[in-house]
Amino acid sequence: MTKRTVLILAVCVVALSLAILSFGYAGTLGPGELVHGMLAVLGLGDPIEAQGIFELRLWRVLVVGGVGSSLALAGALLQGLFRNPLASPSLLGVTAGASLGASAAVLASAVGSGVLLDVSRGLPVLAVPIAAFAGALGATSLVLFWMLGSGARSIGTLLLVGVAMTAVCGALSALIQNLALDYGEVTRAIVEWGFGSFDDRRPEHVAIVAACFTLGAAGIPFLRRELDLLALGEADAQVLGVEPTRVKIAVVVLSSLLTAGAVSVAGQIAFVGLLVPNFVRILLGPGHTRLLPATVFAGAIFLLGIDGLQRVSGLHLRPGVLLSLIGAPAFLFLLLRQRREFVPW
Repeated sequence: MTKRTVLILAVCVVALSLAILSFGYAGTLGPGELVHGMLAVLGLGDPIEAQGIFELRLWRVLVVGGVGSSLALAGALLQGLFRNPLASPSLLGVTAGASLGASAAVLASAVGSGVLLDVSRGLPVLAVPIAAFAGALGATSLVLFWMLGSGARSIGTLLLVGVAMTAVCGALSALIQNLALDYGEVTRAIVEWGFGSFDDRRPEHVAIVAACFTLGAAGIPFLRRELDLLALGEADAQVLGVEPTRVKIAVVVLSSLLTAGAVSVAGQIAFVGLLVPNFVRILLGPGHTRLLPATVFAGAIFLLGIDGLQRVSGLHLRPGVLLSLIGAPAFLFLLLRQRREFVPW
């Protein structure tokens, strides 16, 4: 059943990606053009007439799918660790750390050059992603350092440290925005990054998402059994051979890496890591052997579907805004559905 489900989801990802590549504001590309365009990207053929349009769509599709898969998998891992379906990647301060790094990069570039820069044009293509990635991993490193150094390794303590890290990063981000108030374009660039964007993605962005996702997904075979056993409680899991501390560190590192890669290239994208694992769990059950692989493809389908529907409908909302509008009611639904099933951390 697991292999069949994953295969069906994978086919859906491919079909949805081809549909988005075919249709867009700049016109329609036929199957032959898609094939020849892909061969040209791989260096195996001559470019088609609309090669530029095809490549813009291709990088966008790869980034959107990669971000959806990364955030969904990160959410599934954290929900398994916390044993609570309402956990999400923002719990550990990763998203807040990425925001801090991106804001600092925009402000530093503007001050250093003495001019006002637009985040998508004035900065080097990887300046903001690299800074956001560094901020996310920096926040994670501090959480892990405190967790390991203090010897307090309970789930509740980890959650509180994550909340504290989010507050610290949020305060520093607010300071940067305050310093940038006199620079309209800088403030605008920081705010726009916070809303998220999939526009004008490039191969460099794809590489960041792909590298982080590959490393994060590599942990699935080693964590799926451990997370299932942790659901029984740490004491019982230890009797069955699970080392809770090792699992906690692995989940925190991998989920942070996945989130950092996604957020650093697309900005803040809310609710994907919360909603997708929950709906997959409703359909397939709580077992992580089924849940984790299915969540990878479901996350890509979810975000590709949202992006495709927005383009077809003519909406011009930023993805972070649109997902917040969709995700907030869905979150309330999950909250009501789980109100009698909360497990104390």
